[in-house]
Amino acid sequence: MIILVMGSWVSFWLDADAIVGRTFLGVMTLLTVNTIIATVGKDVPIVSYAKAIDIWAGGCVTFVFGAFLEYAAVSYYNTRGNSETRKARVKKEDALLPFKLMESSRRATMRARAASGSDEDAEAHAHDRASNGTGSVLQRRPAQPIMRKPDAEVPRHKHCIQAKRIDLISRVLFPTLFGMFNVGYWIVYILIL
Repeated sequence: MIILVMGSWVSFWLDADAIVGRTFLGVMTLLTVNTIIATVGKDVPIVSYAKAIDIWAGGCVTFVFGAFLEYAAVSYYNTRGNSETRKARVKKEDALLPFKLMESSRRATMRARAASGSDEDAEAHAHDRASNGTGSVLQRRPAQPIMRKPDAEVPRHKHCIQAKRIDLISRVLFPTLFGMFNVGYWIVYILIL
């Protein structure tokens, strides 16, 4: 059963977005531990007090179920964080919309120039008119305010970071607590019983 309990901790190293893998691992280890407990329980006589195997099995089920609950917490924070990250990404894309429209307009102008004649001829003609003082329509328009492009990368939301932190803490906490449970259980079982 120690191997099964330790196997349930593998989910701490899986990505929080690996929903199927983490759920499968948690459910399968929990069902396997319960099957082993039921099989062992059939061969042990029924008594009114807790047996040593009952305490051991209860501890193992607690740790496997704890790992499954840890995934529920990680999934909650990760889903919430991904939602916030998507909202920030949409907000960033909305901020980039004027830049996309300007780029689209520039490309349409370039295509129209290319269709009507040589691009270099049009630029040379505009340059000649500007140097003569007549200036082209494009050069006379009022200066537009400078727009700053937002940052290219949307940072992960704090909930996603919290989900990772829960996984990191669990990687240390679960083995440490299970080790303490083992040491305590076996000392009591060997020395007292």
